[in-house]
Amino acid sequence: MTNHMHYLLAPAQPDELPVIMHGLNWYTARCFNGMLKRTGHFGGNATTARGSPVTDRRRATNTSRCTHADPKVAGMTRGYFADFSHYGIYDPPDG
Repeated sequence: MTNHMHYLLAPAQPDELPVIMHGLNWYTARCFNGMLKRTGHFGGNATTARGSPVTDRRRATNTSRCTHADPKVAGMTRGYFADFSHYGIYDPPDG
């Protein structure tokens, strides 16, 4: 994506998610801003972090499918295969 990223994470402790996301967002903004010679946030106001139980495999699978579809929905690719995507080796768990 040109203006945001997707992560599907399983932190050891659920309350660690905001700290992890803050670090990832800070680092991503720093790297991209350095390359693009700009300042500010990366991703605009669309940044969200939602938690769900690690045992909710259906939600994790659905989240992963939506993430893989995002470049196609945005008109960046014709199919589901995009640079830096692991869709081609993606094998969702049964159930």
